[in-house]
Amino acid sequence: MWKIATPIIFSPNQEQTLKALVRAPSTAQGVALRASIILLAGQGMANNRIAEQLKISRPTVNLWRKRFAEGGPEALLKIWKGRGRKPAIPAAILERINNDTLHTKPTDA
Repeated sequence: MWKIATPIIFSPNQEQTLKALVRAPSTAQGVALRASIILLAGQGMANNRIAEQLKISRPTVNLWRKRFAEGGPEALLKIWKGRGRKPAIPAAILERINNDTLHTKPTDA
């Protein structure tokens, strides 16, 4: 059986920031979801109920609760290393292409 999660306590300023992230149409959906997790946790809702309501996994709720506790609202905005699409072209080749484009002239130019 899971232990009951303690409610997250945040300042009025942090709550205002989280609500603004959820409401703003320009906020990335992932960030808005993270802010929603924290707002529901602040209301004392259980992790499994948050996961059920937001249609995510319970480990995801645990992850973002932990990251918020460690870094506050700013931690919700950070894209963690190893996430996202891996580069198709190595950085060294991109650097060489960029250097050649900016600093050399083709022979027939």
